[in-house]
Amino acid sequence: MTADDEDFIVWEITDAHDFWNELSEYGHAPDDVTVLELDGRLKMFLRLCGQYHTRYLTDSLQFRTALELMCVRLAIHRALAHMDYQTPDPHQLFVAYELLLRYGQSSDKFFKDCTSWRKLLPYWLDVIRNVQDGYFGEDDDGTGIAPIEIRLRYTVICLLYEISRAQKLSDEDLATFNSSFLDHLFDLVELTRDEADECFNYTIIKLLTSLNEQYMIRNLDSNSVRSQHLQISNNLVLNVLTRRLGTSKTFGENLIFILNRASDCREDICVKLLVLKILFLLFTTVGTENYFYTNDLKVLVDVFIRELADLPDEQEGLRHTYLRVLYPLLNKTVIKDADYKTLEVHSSLCALVNQTRLRDVSATTARLVTRCLSSNCFENLPMPSSFSTECGPTTPNMVALANDFTTARRELRATHSTSDLIAGLRPETLPVISTDVDILRESSPSVLQEVNGKSQSPISAPASTTELSRASVDFGTVRRRAPPPPRPSSLNKPRRRFVYD
Repeated sequence: MTADDEDFIVWEITDAHDFWNELSEYGHAPDDVTVLELDGRLKMFLRLCGQYHTRYLTDSLQFRTALELMCVRLAIHRALAHMDYQTPDPHQLFVAYELLLRYGQSSDKFFKDCTSWRKLLPYWLDVIRNVQDGYFGEDDDGTGIAPIEIRLRYTVICLLYEISRAQKLSDEDLATFNSSFLDHLFDLVELTRDEADECFNYTIIKLLTSLNEQYMIRNLDSNSVRSQHLQISNNLVLNVLTRRLGTSKTFGENLIFILNRASDCREDICVKLLVLKILFLLFTTVGTENYFYTNDLKVLVDVFIRELADLPDEQEGLRHTYLRVLYPLLNKTVIKDADYKTLEVHSSLCALVNQTRLRDVSATTARLVTRCLSSNCFENLPMPSSFSTECGPTTPNMVALANDFTTARRELRATHSTSDLIAGLRPETLPVISTDVDILRESSPSVLQEVNGKSQSPISAPASTTELSRASVDFGTVRRRAPPPPRPSSLNKPRRRFVYD
């Protein structure tokens, strides 16, 4: 079947059996299928699903099964890249974009290929803007299914989120997200705050945090590295939010709520890092440090206490990010005068560096803890025992936060590839790689098979956490080393984890 045959086909579908039989015919093609034939099958597949998805694909399992019929075809990448998605039928567009999303999430290259989505970017933004006022997910026809415009808009926002964290966007692509569009996204966050289904609201927030990361990475030029600050004025997400601090309270509340609910899965680790980055900017930017309510900041302190105590050693890089954000939280926001759980925070910090004979404490952890303990709220409390301050404090800065990894495996793509990062490093112009490279090594040993930039990394990630006080890089050595085995003794006991209440 070719694309020319599609206008002459009329289906006679009377039940679900007929629908799935017809769908299977388009979804299973011979191994020697040509690209032209696959293109015709794909278009017929989209037409059939677009016409009958509200009748026979009413739940997520049925819809996912139908999409997988096409995703298993290896040649679908070429067919999707050259398809024309400008059909006026929103049902066909919905199925096509869901297919793009499903295939992109299962492929580590699809979202990185600009030809797959760049031509669609302006149209996607129009889809989000042009939803009729009052359509925010309600069922308006008694079927129990949201209007197609709502479903299409949600899929497009998911696509934009995946793309914005798949690679560094070009200046031209990033310019597409103008201030009026970002204003519209912030408006949607406020308008959908009471929706029973929180997915749409949270996905918009994740898109905004991902775009914020794009601006942070773009501003990482040599001048900003040397001066230890970023060009905040060029961060459009922060600029738009600054203009509407009084009318975007839901955004701040749900940022903390998302961080509080995030689990230890790799997807949520990515979200944690994105949220922590924008929190750092809000805490350290003049005019936004008082954006959050005191009660929300108290919840955030509880989250930090829990995370610092519960994060395993394998996620030391994420712990460092929490420590970098904790310092401005304690010193720049209204929490500095609230005297909230000061002893608990102090105990959590001390627990990270105490018992050095039982655990290996990295130099970065020691420096970041030292800086946090230098906060005024701890001035009357003792320094932790068995702890040396010879290394001195490390300044948590926006360069470090912009460089933190937002991914730990290939399914969670982020901004810069590790191979690109290593190839462009010069010790005199870029600070040292910190423990985020170790995150990759620990979670996926094959990530850095060669560190000379000659072999491509199987995943991509943004540049690693930086420390401006250092000037040399040793990529051949993993910084976190396992402690030596204990000497034979009857006193040796299994290590226990210390949690300080």
